[in-house]
Amino acid sequence: MARQARQGRTGAQARRPAPRRKDARRRPGLLMRLGLLVVFAIAVLAVARIAGCRLPGRVSYSESVSTGVDASELYQSPYDWGNLLQDSAGRYTYVSGGQVLSRTGVDVSEHQGQIDWSAVAGDGIEFAIIRLGYRGSDNGAIVQDAYAEYNLKAAREAGLDVGVYFYSQATTEDEAAEEAEFVLDQIGDAQLAYPVVFDFEPTGSDRISTLTGTERTAVAEAFCDRLAQAGHAAMIYGNGSALAGFDLEALAPHGFWYAEYGALPDTDLFFAVWQYSNTGRVAGIDTVVDLDLDLTPVSAQSE
Repeated sequence: MARQARQGRTGAQARRPAPRRKDARRRPGLLMRLGLLVVFAIAVLAVARIAGCRLPGRVSYSESVSTGVDASELYQSPYDWGNLLQDSAGRYTYVSGGQVLSRTGVDVSEHQGQIDWSAVAGDGIEFAIIRLGYRGSDNGAIVQDAYAEYNLKAAREAGLDVGVYFYSQATTEDEAAEEAEFVLDQIGDAQLAYPVVFDFEPTGSDRISTLTGTERTAVAEAFCDRLAQAGHAAMIYGNGSALAGFDLEALAPHGFWYAEYGALPDTDLFFAVWQYSNTGRVAGIDTVVDLDLDLTPVSAQSE
């Protein structure tokens, strides 16, 4: 509120209030309000960054990500790759109609060593797919990832949405079910935002490369079905070659995490997540890391 100057006034002049100047009365209040607005805006941005909140224009999830697709739409990709934007760090964002319809993620294992997940979250990473373990390609033994427990706990505490994966070398449905049981033991009571991923990549010289397409599909279904019985969604990972070894129509309800580096996806497959780089750099991770783009908001918008 403006103050009136009284010094040097006498008599009637002192008794009569001095005329108030309109600009002198309102300018300080206006400046104060503008200052408060600036402070409020800064506070909102700071809280959003600290808490991992998504500001308007970005995608947030209040429940688990759905990756499945109807078999009849399996090769009807909804993506217009002209909507991809790439920043100076090589990270992609899918933008349509002024909206960001993608989320940026990483997938990690013990090969990334000790990760500072708070730094990862601060570098714009919104979700992580964490390896829980693998089956050896020679002796077939199941091995826990050395950083599985730490990564699962620390990533969630840092505010990231989390999913997990298991590198399979199952040659039978019983082995696939055994792998699923291992995953369930590792997850415990943790609530996952992303599915449990079945990573099955024949190399030509391992114990699974001689399986037929029918056998591979049966193994994948056994793994996914066991997870579903326990209340967890599952998803299938692979590049074009690995996925071609499955009956994809049979696995469509689970959805796909597709890997292709160095170029836009050369497929009509309706996949949910795209692993587009294995040479990404992210704060808090000392090694190169896989970068992933969750595209499920694109299909959700079109529904």
